Amino acid sequence: MRQLCAVVTLAAISLPGFAADKKASRKPTLAQQVTVILADPAVSRAHWGVYVSTLDGKPVYGLNDGQYFVPASNNKVFTTATALALLGPQKTFTTCITAEGIYATPAALAGNLVLVGGGDPNLSGRSFPYLSPSQRPKPAPPAADPLQYLAQMADQVAASGLKVINGDIVGDDTLFPWDPYPEDWAIDDTVGDDGSPVSALTINDNRIDVTITPATDPGKPATASFLPAVPYYSLELHIITGAPGSATRISSERDLGSRTVRLSGTIASDAKPYIESLAIHDPAEFAALALKQLLEARGIEVTGKAVARHRLPVSPAPK
Repeated sequence: MRQLCAVVTLAAISLPGFAADKKASRKPTLAQQVTVILADPAVSRAHWGVYVSTLDGKPVYGLNDGQYFVPASNNKVFTTATALALLGPQKTFTTCITAEGIYATPAALAGNLVLVGGGDPNLSGRSFPYLSPSQRPKPAPPAADPLQYLAQMADQVAASGLKVINGDIVGDDTLFPWDPYPEDWAIDDTVGDDGSPVSALTINDNRIDVTITPATDPGKPATASFLPAVPYYSLELHIITGAPGSATRISSERDLGSRTVRLSGTIASDAKPYIESLAIHDPAEFAALALKQLLEARGIEVTGKAVARHRLPVSPAPK
């Protein structure tokens, strides 16, 4: 795919290296302005593709515009616009819980309880509508529970009178094929939250945050906690508290497919808690584990495990 840039209005641009002149004929051309921008040492070593057109599609300027580039995050603009155009602004997504099996009694299910993902990207504590930082209330209110909607569903299950599930809690994301990562990603792309897998069952943006808090005394180990507080990852923590005012340097590692995260580095004794955001390796499995934990907290016994149900790309979509 080609990388595109927005339409440029020349009169609105003023760049170092070009003296202001009242005569329109002496204004720098768009090509000259792009040349100045790309000559900056901060960006000159990158490979750039630029295509500028008028709103009716008439070409204005091109640089390497016939070449292909990795789309990167600007591709989100086009996919989001396409989804909005095809689905419409009133589109809703449904996430449901279903039972597989039979009820031995009204309070006991002999079979699995299945959380079925419907592609909802917003099962989180996110507030709507979005507010820019300058518009947000000060002081900021406490952050919402990232599992709040899953908790509401667990409340509904408990209200049904169910007390025992003799089976597994299944996270079902078969609406989308299980193809979580682009084929050209490196292994370390899958660790941080900007590399979260694609899934039809997305809880908290398929992200889990580790909050690292320094000890009071330098030389002591730091502590860490998860949000959401779901025991999905195990943590190997090798972070030492540094002297007041020292730099905070923290790195994270996780082997592909592993459920163990290694955090190492230093954090100053007077530093604020540091948040390391991690991608959830298997979002459907995580959702099942979170639901199992919420159900058990409401007095519902679950004899089985939390498991994921995926659909391979070559398999047909569910009916």
